[in-house]
Amino acid sequence: MTVKIRGIYATALTRFLLSANVCVVQPSQSVLKRFKEERLCPDRPEEVSIEDLENKQGIMIRGPVEQLNRIREMFAQVFWEAMYRRKNQEDPVLEVEFPSISKDILDGLRREVRPTLIGHHFFRCINSRMVDFVESVNLELNPDRLKDISREVEQRLVWSGYSSGMNMVIKHIKADGTVINLSEGRIVRLLPQNSGLILERRGFKSGGTYDGLNIAQKSDDFAVTTVRKGFWDCSHDYFRSSQKFLGRYININTPAEFYPDHIRYVDLEVDVIKVPDKETRLVDKAELNRLSVSGLITHRLREKALKAAEQAQANQVWS
Repeated sequence: MTVKIRGIYATALTRFLLSANVCVVQPSQSVLKRFKEERLCPDRPEEVSIEDLENKQGIMIRGPVEQLNRIREMFAQVFWEAMYRRKNQEDPVLEVEFPSISKDILDGLRREVRPTLIGHHFFRCINSRMVDFVESVNLELNPDRLKDISREVEQRLVWSGYSSGMNMVIKHIKADGTVINLSEGRIVRLLPQNSGLILERRGFKSGGTYDGLNIAQKSDDFAVTTVRKGFWDCSHDYFRSSQKFLGRYININTPAEFYPDHIRYVDLEVDVIKVPDKETRLVDKAELNRLSVSGLITHRLREKALKAAEQAQANQVWS
């Protein structure tokens, strides 16, 4: 199999595919220079092509079905947290979304080849030019400061722009790629050491019900949403305007990524619910299983999501 790669993941994926004895063809000049001692095939035609998704959150792979199946199998063993979406088009297409852990794995692959920030591919989704400058100047000259420089870049690109009262959108991505923007939240607190945010969300409409809680919505209700970096969930506490607690909904998802103007994660369907005077409930387990059976997520990710839900249920975080 021969593969042509372009985009922000090219160096990491070249490292990955060469290690799997896949022939990488028609490399860019920068990739050719970085892998000059290794087995590249500059002049051969590609059977499979890989390029960035428009939003940079993953890649689109085109090629014969049997080759896409082979690549999907190879990828799933390493990028176990990724989403794998088959697209019904004239040409066979596999769309792969890389949530936060997959980006971290790609960072590690790239680091085998070039000085690479912790968070490189996440940062590239925000400001590629700045990342290139910092890595080629600061990091290359000071490789022992990898952690410090990476934290400085994250602070500059993300956390320094946050402030109490600022509005924030939560992009709730379904495994099939559907984007749901939750009602906008206002930052009420930044958690210590850039570990997350607490938002107050309003704008609910009377007449509906809160998913899973089976409680009617009122227009003056509000929710307090906590999203923490590195955690496999985010929690939503719902209240009436009188401060009466209605219930808590814990969404299980890939660890959230904090961008300058939004929060992004991929929803994993299974959730944990608590309403006053009732036991906590784990719901939508069948929907999680469906994602695994359909091939949208790996079996390992299914197991991780289920474990995260069971831990949330057992932690008794409702008191």
